Amino acid sequence: MTRGRPAAWEDAAARERRLHLLQLAVLLLATIGAAVALSILGRGIVSADNRRQVGADHLAALVAVRDRMRAADTAFWEDRARGGAGAPAGVRALARLAPDLLRGLKARDPDLTGAEARAADRAIAAAEALVPLAGIPTTPPGSIRDLEALRSAQPHRRELLRSVDRWATLQQALVDRAARDGHDMASRLSLVLIVILTGLASAASVAWFLIDRLRRRVVLSVARQAEERGAIIGAMQDGLVAVGPDGRILEVNERFCELTGLTRDTLVGSRAPRPYWPERDADTLASLEGRHLAGEAGDSDIELRRADGALVPVTYSAAPLVDHRGRPGGYVATVKDATERRTAQHEQRRRAAEQAALGRVATAAASLRGSSLDGLFALVAEEVARLFGVEGGRVARFDGADVAIVGSWSDGRGAAAGPSRGPSPLDAGAAIAAVHRSGRPARADGGSPRAAHSSIAAPIRTGTGVWGAVSAVTAGPAAFPPGAEEHLARFAELVGLSVSNAEGRARLAAQATTDPLTGLANHREFHERLAEEVARARRHGRDLSLILLDIDNFKATNDAHGHQVGDAVIAEVGRRLAGGTRPGELAARIGGEEFAVILPEIAGLHAWTAADRVRRTVCSRPFPAIGALTLSAGVCDLDRADSAEELFRLADGALYWAKANGRDTAFLYSPEVVRELSAAERAERLERVQALAGLRGLARAVDAKDPSTKRHSERVADIAVAVARELGWDDERCLLLREAGLLHDVGKIGVPDAVLFKPARLTDDELAAVRQHAALGADMVTDILGAEQVAWVRHHHERVDGGGYPAGLAGDAIPLGARILAVAESWDVMTSVRAYAPARTREEARAELASCAGGQFDPQVVAAMDRLLDRGDLSAAERAGAGEAAAPA
Repeated sequence: MTRGRPAAWEDAAARERRLHLLQLAVLLLATIGAAVALSILGRGIVSADNRRQVGADHLAALVAVRDRMRAADTAFWEDRARGGAGAPAGVRALARLAPDLLRGLKARDPDLTGAEARAADRAIAAAEALVPLAGIPTTPPGSIRDLEALRSAQPHRRELLRSVDRWATLQQALVDRAARDGHDMASRLSLVLIVILTGLASAASVAWFLIDRLRRRVVLSVARQAEERGAIIGAMQDGLVAVGPDGRILEVNERFCELTGLTRDTLVGSRAPRPYWPERDADTLASLEGRHLAGEAGDSDIELRRADGALVPVTYSAAPLVDHRGRPGGYVATVKDATERRTAQHEQRRRAAEQAALGRVATAAASLRGSSLDGLFALVAEEVARLFGVEGGRVARFDGADVAIVGSWSDGRGAAAGPSRGPSPLDAGAAIAAVHRSGRPARADGGSPRAAHSSIAAPIRTGTGVWGAVSAVTAGPAAFPPGAEEHLARFAELVGLSVSNAEGRARLAAQATTDPLTGLANHREFHERLAEEVARARRHGRDLSLILLDIDNFKATNDAHGHQVGDAVIAEVGRRLAGGTRPGELAARIGGEEFAVILPEIAGLHAWTAADRVRRTVCSRPFPAIGALTLSAGVCDLDRADSAEELFRLADGALYWAKANGRDTAFLYSPEVVRELSAAERAERLERVQALAGLRGLARAVDAKDPSTKRHSERVADIAVAVARELGWDDERCLLLREAGLLHDVGKIGVPDAVLFKPARLTDDELAAVRQHAALGADMVTDILGAEQVAWVRHHHERVDGGGYPAGLAGDAIPLGARILAVAESWDVMTSVRAYAPARTREEARAELASCAGGQFDPQVVAAMDRLLDRGDLSAAERAGAGEAAAPA
């Protein structure tokens, strides 16, 4: 079967071609037969007519001769009747006339019949017989000679006239017969023509009947197939369009009409450019159709323009139609609506782009260095703008009623402002303002004087709630498709995770490199930077100096005013020190009250001057609660040291030299002036600090076993120091009491948790195990604390009436420090929730202390507590105990 044409059309075409050939054969045979018959009959008619014409000519000549002869004969007899010339004259006239004329007539008619020839021969013979008589002289009429001549010539004359008449009669019969033959042949020719035409008409009628019958059958078959195809085409979910070889649309189905929004009447018969071609793609689609009309098949992703102007993406699959000779005869195309596929592909590409953008954000967050997130926010803003294909993006941070633009990106067309901060959400854009109000995704379409740009925004959520918002901004009204803010919300969720992780990493990094109290670099960051700066200075041959600073007499300040005030002083020193350093310099807190400043590209003498400048900057103004304080400083440059460790050691030596020689000064390291600490001194100092820190760790571990005892030791230490100050203790002894208070319960590390936190009444064995912790703790701190401090730890559970443990001391035999710790610990126990008892109110605890004064507690210590409670000073001491104490000097 020829491609693109039904089988019925092929069979009908073959049969029709055979019938047409039969028609042509019949017509050809009839034409040949008619031509032959017409030729034969025509030749007969022409021949008969020729014979008739020749016979008529001969007859006319013969009649003329006969008439002349008769005229001559008549003239002879008339002349004889008038007595004219005699017989010779008449004979001579006939003799002269007849022979030659008769022989000429016979010669002119070669087709004479036998009768005619015989009549001619007799006439000629009679004429020739008269010839001799023509020589007879003329005799008078009536003479014997005349009569004899007349008698001799008379038979010949009569024979001549009779033969001529006979010849003329025969010639007339011949002419008449030739005329009849011509008429008969014309009649036969007419009959033959009638027969031929009748046969041709009959054959044509039969052939026409057969062809018409065949065509009706084909039409019915094609109609059935068309009906079947129509049912199939009608059931097709795809559009169908058939185009003829001349470019006209032959047929479309209903689905194609639905896709284009055009009617069948509008489409069928139309030529290029098609009414459903978008103007911008008309040239491309015309070229595509030209290839299809030339026989090229293929699939194409194009867009059709609906009657309402909307563009519909479709897949256009064309297959050529060819005739029985294999020549292109148009094409048929199926048109599949690709909106869902295009939407799915677009969504897939959007999600891929979104994932790629999030991947880049996550990678940037994972590789973040330092505490600043500005680079991450700028990247988020750029990725959001590129994701939506708009001019700009923003990241906003919410802080109560304020909104800060912490990151922005713009392609230069002015759709997004640069980083800025403002007191009002409106300064950040309408969409961000809506997110700030509602905490939900929002959009703001522009196009008005109050909203020149369009924007969408979605909340960035972290573990603490709505952290801020991310926004995409573009010029023009309604530039974002429906649902764009929801897509942005999904992006914002992952951005929130990245921000949370980045902030967490930044916090950890800041905690790892920053001192939490002062905000300066911590001990670890300081030593890492010092090593880097030393290596850089060595590599480039540049100067480097180090300043170490220490707050003078800070121990006394701490003891006199408490650790809360001490921490505030250290924090203020850190702020002033940071404000007094210059760009490129690094200020750090490296110990309790010790600070350091790294000075790149500064030589020793200039560093010494800088140390004095830093000291003056820090100490120029009095400090809240304590007034003025001073700093000591030690300075060393890299010319004196071979490594970072040696540079630090030499600067530390200069610092101790300054403190040992009057404080409130700065010394530049010199081998002739500065005496370094001996290795034994430094080892002893370090060992004590490390041991004390280890025991503090154990004490914290004991307190941390139960939430109700968390920071118990810190609170007891601070309350004890407050009571001691109320009793008149100096700062140095208060510091010693604080150290003992921090470690008073370290012996509980040897008491099982099941006993330590048992909610029910303890058994005798369990009570004995608990009572061992005081002596155990004293033994643990013997090598770290002084003898008096060890006694405070050992006896802080003794009673004034002698009923305590571990030694059963009574009255003044119990060290005063131990008695103070006993009251401080009892107060904290009573006012805290414990596993075996609920917390008491302050009034109840105060009443309990008063009732136990003189029995369990020292009355003077209880009285000091009352005075503190009356003034409200004990609350400050309790709050101070909730924080971490500064390291001792």
